[in-house]
Amino acid sequence: MRNAMERVKRKEMMIRKRGYDTRSKKRYLSNLPPELKREILLRLQSKCVARLILVSRDWPSIVRDKGFIDSYLNRSSSSTGPRLLFTVCNPEKQFFLSCPQDDPSSDHHRVSIAPPNPNPDHRYKFSPPVRGLICCQNQSRVLIGNPSTGQFVTLPRVKTWRKGIFSFFGYDPVNDVYKVLCMTVIHAPPDRESQLLSEEHQIITLGAKKAAWRMIKCQHPHRPPCRTKGLCMNGFIYYFAWIHEKQGCLISFDLSSEEFNVIKLPEDVRLKEACEVVNYGGKIALATALVFRGKLDLLVLQDAIKQEWLKVPVVVPEELLGNLFWFKGGTCDNELVFAPYESLTPSFTPSSSFFFVCYNPKDKTSKKVLIEGLGDQCSSEIEAFLNYTESPSLLTNRE
Repeated sequence: MRNAMERVKRKEMMIRKRGYDTRSKKRYLSNLPPELKREILLRLQSKCVARLILVSRDWPSIVRDKGFIDSYLNRSSSSTGPRLLFTVCNPEKQFFLSCPQDDPSSDHHRVSIAPPNPNPDHRYKFSPPVRGLICCQNQSRVLIGNPSTGQFVTLPRVKTWRKGIFSFFGYDPVNDVYKVLCMTVIHAPPDRESQLLSEEHQIITLGAKKAAWRMIKCQHPHRPPCRTKGLCMNGFIYYFAWIHEKQGCLISFDLSSEEFNVIKLPEDVRLKEACEVVNYGGKIALATALVFRGKLDLLVLQDAIKQEWLKVPVVVPEELLGNLFWFKGGTCDNELVFAPYESLTPSFTPSSSFFFVCYNPKDKTSKKVLIEGLGDQCSSEIEAFLNYTESPSLLTNRE
């Protein structure tokens, strides 16, 4: 009995000593100069930044500063390089997985989507990540998440009773805010689709004390295709759409002025199918989303104001011939990336590993890259996003 009491006392002393050490460390970190605190945070991984801000009240103010976030994103992109971000959705689980773009077999970071989708029959739609954040939309339910820290916030429901909702996510550098643009398109038979236009255009600004959807006017009637995702670049959201029945165009949305503009395609271009907007060498480009034959034609936007385009023909690698692939865009190393269209790749052996093909058009070399840990691509809906950069941005109920 005496020995047991002595063991309890020793344990209590260890707990007290450990608590004292923890308090001492917190006090020491709190008393560091602001410049040193900022440098420490810049050198940490984003998930570690999210933990360290609990040490003191002034640490979150550093992380929320626009200058710090810009420096963090620039340093992460230059020192560690961009990452690949995958979204995985199936009836059992929904999660993000990121890995280095130059070495996808290492440093996997996996985060579950929370709160999970309440209706597995309607999976989340994801907008391309912007400055490390991503938008998840399921009908009128919209989430904003930080895949690197595992933080998510739920936005107010979109103001509509319709189910055909399109969402686009972007960052306004003028006002230093993120915004989500939504619109609706009524579902209709194929013979009536060309007569339908987007309606109920509305936008919400993250970070406001009382964030709410606001209706805005669109002076250019248009209809985005069902799978369009858009792309945010330099304060504008770009996405492909139809105008005047089957005439394709590029829509640009100014996130600062909240105005729509139409960028017409070259007169000799007549698109019969939907295109996807991709990042090609730091410029906006339009490409046929699905690649089946051995040629891919890119339309690269040279000047949005003058509406000047450059046609870039691309010969795809031989291993893609006869298969159905998504063209995902270009990497920072000017490699073109193609991802398989679900299970419609007959010449490839079925595998539980997701893969994509990188093609270097200069030396005409290609490589097949396997990604472990994503599950069976036949039973899961997997999307890949290039040039993802981890962000320390904090998400709270106000954002």
